[in-house]
Amino acid sequence: MFKCSLYFSLLFLMFTLWIVLHSNQSSIPTSLTYYPIDEKNQITESSTSILLKDNIQTPSIEWSVTSSSNIPVYLRQDVGLLYKNGRLKGIMSKWKENERDISQMSAFDHHQDALYESLSFHYGERHTDSKSINSFHTLTHDQAFVYSINQKYQSFKEPKNQTEKHIQTLVRQDALERLNREWKNLIHHFNINQDEYWAVPLIELTKQEHEYFNTFSEETKTKVIGQLFEGLYKHYIIPFSQDTDHTTSYMPLILISKQLDELLVLFTNVNQEPEMLIQQIHQ
Repeated sequence: MFKCSLYFSLLFLMFTLWIVLHSNQSSIPTSLTYYPIDEKNQITESSTSILLKDNIQTPSIEWSVTSSSNIPVYLRQDVGLLYKNGRLKGIMSKWKENERDISQMSAFDHHQDALYESLSFHYGERHTDSKSINSFHTLTHDQAFVYSINQKYQSFKEPKNQTEKHIQTLVRQDALERLNREWKNLIHHFNINQDEYWAVPLIELTKQEHEYFNTFSEETKTKVIGQLFEGLYKHYIIPFSQDTDHTTSYMPLILISKQLDELLVLFTNVNQEPEMLIQQIHQ
């Protein structure tokens, strides 16, 4: 009887330990830190994908984020943000130690015409024998317009005919009207002179040809985006990762000073309060 009790006690202890270890591996790190750029290493492959899966019963959206670095590094992490008609739909975050590859996927039912947009931040952190720490990162993006014709859902990335062009205009216009109201209220709340800034929706960060970011040198632009996501991760991604109702949040707006010395990030936080992050830019 004593041996049997001891056996089950040990089994329970091992099971409890497995749960603790498993929870620690899947938990989200409390910070994502920008370090001086690693010139020798990089994210070699990265993608963000939004696909419509037209199941017989209920159509679903499959959202995936993947990346690889050229070598295993101390910390690899991918963070993905998904927006539906300008509102936060989901967050994915995964990290690994001493690995190259990360892959994440999430699926959910779809019920209405919508514009899905996703932005992902792929990050690597390398520690050297000399105790120095460097980091590297890249961004990826995807979008999908999903609509119903004759009770059958279809999707496209970019319009290929007049029907799709019409749907793109209607869906995007509806999303932009809501976002512009939200952003206008935030700008008014913080008493910002909009004439002194260029406005960039968060989702447009991946457009490398974006004229405002191209005013910076490549080194400064990389640093600005790395520090931007360091702040977003702490003040936006972590709080909303712990919130069960993402739909209360609209996409953040980035304001870049025309003097090129400051960047602002405006959003409504998890407590439904206006929040502004301020990032000084040193070129």
